[in-house]
Amino acid sequence: MAQYTIIERTLGLDERSWQNKNGTVSIRFRAYIWNKKLKKRTYHTLKANNLIDAKTEAITLFSRYQNDLANGNDISIRRKKIRYFIDLYLETISERVSRGNLSTHRERCLIHTMKQLERFAQENKEPDLDRLAVIYSREVGGYNSWRGKQKARLTGKSITNRTLNNEMNDHKSFWNWCIAQGFASVQATSKDNKLEKTNYPFPTEHYPRLCKVAQQDIKSAVGAKRKWSKVNYFYVILLMNGIGCRVVEVKNMKWNDLTYGRDGTTTLKIEGKNKKRSIPIPARVAEHIERLREFKKYWGQGFEWNEKDHPYIFSSYNSPTPPRHFDGEMRRKLMQKAGIVNYSDYQYVCFRHKFITDALRNGVHSLQVAKYTGTSQNQVERTYEGLIPKDVYDLVFKDVPEEALAAKQTMPKFLGIPRDEEFTLEL
Repeated sequence: MAQYTIIERTLGLDERSWQNKNGTVSIRFRAYIWNKKLKKRTYHTLKANNLIDAKTEAITLFSRYQNDLANGNDISIRRKKIRYFIDLYLETISERVSRGNLSTHRERCLIHTMKQLERFAQENKEPDLDRLAVIYSREVGGYNSWRGKQKARLTGKSITNRTLNNEMNDHKSFWNWCIAQGFASVQATSKDNKLEKTNYPFPTEHYPRLCKVAQQDIKSAVGAKRKWSKVNYFYVILLMNGIGCRVVEVKNMKWNDLTYGRDGTTTLKIEGKNKKRSIPIPARVAEHIERLREFKKYWGQGFEWNEKDHPYIFSSYNSPTPPRHFDGEMRRKLMQKAGIVNYSDYQYVCFRHKFITDALRNGVHSLQVAKYTGTSQNQVERTYEGLIPKDVYDLVFKDVPEEALAAKQTMPKFLGIPRDEEFTLEL
């Protein structure tokens, strides 16, 4: 085996030749690169079959890794298959889940999106991360066009633009992590696909049937923990349908956010990601919250539930923290039982859209609805800052029958709370 030095103590070539059975001679070259900081030699098999081309290929390879060598990165790791990096990445995700920084649902989603990335890499002959990033980013033959042509394995339907955008965002996060760890230098890029509106208001004609199915489902639930989850989700629907709040606002709601005034008004403080507001709510909606409070007092006796230790209205069973997510599968099953066509199209937010749509159909001006539901932009907020909440309340609920807003003063039987006397709403 012949050896050639290209850069003293840094870069060189090994030449190996052998005679084949048919009398021909085969020649192969491999480059070796010395990492001074790690004191480690890395070998790379070259494609060249003559000395001149081998030297050119070796110099190109060395130039590619020059920054990594200067930073003391192990360039041999970069040659590993993508599965190696995905496993390391998912280990960090699991650690974040164990510390409570990520939900297990988010972890499951990342596992799925990483599988799609691995499939893409395999179909492109497992290039290294930097080369894969270039292939991934192509408009023709890149991940977007490759994945967009596929069908979902379970349903056989085309991959939606929303799903594709979510996958590519997860992949960008993966590449950011790889670059931060010194495993890659090139970021994969992609353009988001245009999204069509999918969040439609829940059909008004199906709402009574959905509520009835949900109540039956709660009544038949076995075990406090299972019943607790079903009741939570049902009252999320009632609340969002009653005042048009967002899912994130529901998650942040606390028992002390609900207050009663001397003039008979009921106020609910609402907090989203960046905004806070206080709105007057109907007695019927306040009663939903009070019923949920009574339910948790009774069914939480096993762990001594109380509002101080469990301050969030929709917290999970025996949990002092706000809910991280609401079970979409449970929502879909309820809608399916209620006979809703295309039930997968309706997320929890569809009940917020239903509230807003109903208000607009009743003749309420869009700006008043925006003020009440917290959807106005900064300029609209400043313009209508003088509009007092009580006026907004009157406008939003102006054509709603009084009996639909009043509290029923009863505790529903489906909650499973034994009561000899009528439930009284404390105002």
